[in-house]
Amino acid sequence: MLISFKTRFAGVAAALAMTAAHSQQLDAQQLMLLQQLLQQQRAPGQPAAQPTSLAAQQQRLTESDLSTRLSAWPAVAGPFAMERFRDGFSVNGQRVLDPEGRIFQYALDGTTGDITYAIESGPQQYLIKLMRQGVGQPIVIGSAFKQGGQWTVESVTGVRANGSRLTLSGRGFIVARDNALFRYEAGRGLSSSALPETHTLAAVQNGDISATGWVLLEKRMDTKAQEGGAMANTSLGQLFGAVKALGAAVGVNKSDSDYALFELASNKLVPIGISLGEKQAQILSQCRRQNAIVNICDQMDSVESIWSQGGTPNRSHYFWRVSWFRTPVGPVAVVMQDGIRKIEAIDLAGDRQVVVFERALGIGDWTTKQHPDGRVEVKAKLGFETASKEDVASLFADVMSAR
Repeated sequence: MLISFKTRFAGVAAALAMTAAHSQQLDAQQLMLLQQLLQQQRAPGQPAAQPTSLAAQQQRLTESDLSTRLSAWPAVAGPFAMERFRDGFSVNGQRVLDPEGRIFQYALDGTTGDITYAIESGPQQYLIKLMRQGVGQPIVIGSAFKQGGQWTVESVTGVRANGSRLTLSGRGFIVARDNALFRYEAGRGLSSSALPETHTLAAVQNGDISATGWVLLEKRMDTKAQEGGAMANTSLGQLFGAVKALGAAVGVNKSDSDYALFELASNKLVPIGISLGEKQAQILSQCRRQNAIVNICDQMDSVESIWSQGGTPNRSHYFWRVSWFRTPVGPVAVVMQDGIRKIEAIDLAGDRQVVVFERALGIGDWTTKQHPDGRVEVKAKLGFETASKEDVASLFADVMSAR
């Protein structure tokens, strides 16, 4: 005897309801698989339902419940040094991976050792987890869903936020839209900040947001167009912008300050000399081999990417050129601005700025990392040699003593 679609659908729905009664025995991934099973039973032609909220899938928690659970984690000594990989990361040399999905975004609180990361749990669906370095297993603190370029994010406590930007901080997440920013911290809840009317949150962040309270902002496109005047959107205006960017790269002129570091607590803004156009990577296609060394390509597309076509870092992208840390002397940023001739350190609290490395012919490559004792080290390739400054913050004291 054939079973009707209505009977099958009711059976699956009943099974899902029984599962919800025992949700504390299942983790978020299992519940999401059940949700997908229910969607597969829908009638032909019906649109797919959006994922059920994470708070509805499992027993409701309060911020107080979550805070109590997190406060039971033992304190660990810091700060901590993070190294990035395409899937996962390492902290103080210890690699972190997640068996449930590829880690695509993560953030570290260098003071407490708290790490928030997001994994891909399905098409355009993500789980956000929180862990403490070397302490137990990570816990799920939220879920995220992306559709049409917009993020919908919900914590396990039922806090919801929507926006076009999602980034993680050491103990939660940040969602932004236009010039509004919403910051969720596990165990404390949601807070909001108004950004300058001229800027929005940069899509990717390469700094310690939790420990410093600073974020990187990007100038809005409409603001940029107004600054460019009547020629901004014309071919002549684009040519002028390209020539200006080339001049900045070789040090003839300064770059437009289209990025800025912003302190959430005080609304302090520190402009950074990097232009919007410098985040683009060139992707070649329709290529054919001329010989063993040279390929001839008929098409080149310019796309925003932190990686080049060959898989190496796109060093002109702001992600690699601006990083910031909490140090024993306060928050310090390390930046390469106004081309590739010099690397500078900025004391964000004291407004001091010093040159870390400078080379008239350009700096080929450079990296920054923070040591467990809080020192920020910068390495740079200067021609055929690699130079290193093991404690960038000490340069501020050297400048003061020289005066």
